[in-house]
Amino acid sequence: MKRIRVHTPFTFNDTDYTKTDFDVGVHNVKNDIADHWFTQRHAEVLDKTDNGGEGANQAELSALNARIAELTTQNAELTAKNGELTAQVTAAAEGLTERNALIEELKQKIAELTEQVNGAKKQ
Repeated sequence: MKRIRVHTPFTFNDTDYTKTDFDVGVHNVKNDIADHWFTQRHAEVLDKTDNGGEGANQAELSALNARIAELTTQNAELTAKNGELTAQVTAAAEGLTERNALIEELKQKIAELTEQVNGAKKQ
């Protein structure tokens, strides 16, 4: 069962051709009536499902709290892993910077040596 708040009065024709009039106000109806598109045009669902009262709600709340705890732990683990990976990327970037500086230095030495060799050939 679900509760709906009717904002526009309407008559609902069920699949077995029974007609039910709904006036403005709050009504308890079967789930299939509350979920029907015609009902939703004239009313809003106040609660998703009455599936057993307070005990069921408490069980669902406990399950959701357990899921929150699980996701919080997973988030902490992933945050730590992110820190490790960031450190690795930073170290790799520093290594690449050093390598690029060495390459430039070696290019200069090659250019100097090439110039010396070319100068020696001219003499």
